Amino acid sequence: MSPTTPDVLYNVLETLTTNNIPLENFIRRLLLEPGIGDSPYMNKFKEDLPQFLGWLAHHEQTRDILGNWVKQHHTATLMSQIRNLSRAENGFHFNASAITAEKMKNHTIENISEGIKKHASDVWELVGCLLEADSGVIHRREKARAQRELERKSNEGMRKWRRNNGIWEEEDDGNSYTRMVRENEDEPEDIEDQLEVQRRGLLRIKQVTCISIMMQSTNQRCNSMQALVGVFLQSCNVSEQTRNFLSHLGVSVSVGTITNAINNLSKEAYKEIQRVGATLLT
Repeated sequence: MSPTTPDVLYNVLETLTTNNIPLENFIRRLLLEPGIGDSPYMNKFKEDLPQFLGWLAHHEQTRDILGNWVKQHHTATLMSQIRNLSRAENGFHFNASAITAEKMKNHTIENISEGIKKHASDVWELVGCLLEADSGVIHRREKARAQRELERKSNEGMRKWRRNNGIWEEEDDGNSYTRMVRENEDEPEDIEDQLEVQRRGLLRIKQVTCISIMMQSTNQRCNSMQALVGVFLQSCNVSEQTRNFLSHLGVSVSVGTITNAINNLSKEAYKEIQRVGATLLT
């Protein structure tokens, strides 16, 4: 509406007031009414809606109201996704009494992250953004560190980095050390691409960790990531005090749960050894 014709604004306002039509009902009816909701006028309104909402978010009379509504609505959405994610049918519950080597093999950070993205995409995206709130600083720091490492290796004249079929390889006098990365990613062409692959992998682990803590806090049985950490801690002979501490932080399962899982895995391994041994007698 042109600012040079304020009388028209007053006429519209008077018409709405006289007919006892609140402004919000008027806009809602325009969107729902057949033939009007898809009219060029309303299509233009929907096209300009982000700009209009941005104006409301900054205007002194509406910014607090709109901000509170957006916060409450988005918070409710995120909480709903976490509750849904924590349900048993989504596969994130760890049952120590039913654990098998095959289940542990398929129980990876990659699979957990894919499940989270499927059932809680907004939570996944938000946590990722919060973990890299200043991505420019992180990028510059990683690039500078890689450059220093590259110069050191060049000065030593002993090692070089290369990537082949999804594996980082470091060659040193014929001895190679490999570190697996995602098999379906393209081969990096330079050191910056290599850094990006590493950064995405570390970020994915942090996202899974943060969201897994939220999931377990919502449902104590939802502890798939914690089970991975617990079994790893047990394999490294980490002290019971440390394992209890990490369990209280929500990063690992309890010592008792870890013990039960290891016992069940040991029984399974013993049965498999018996089965293989029996084949030698036939």
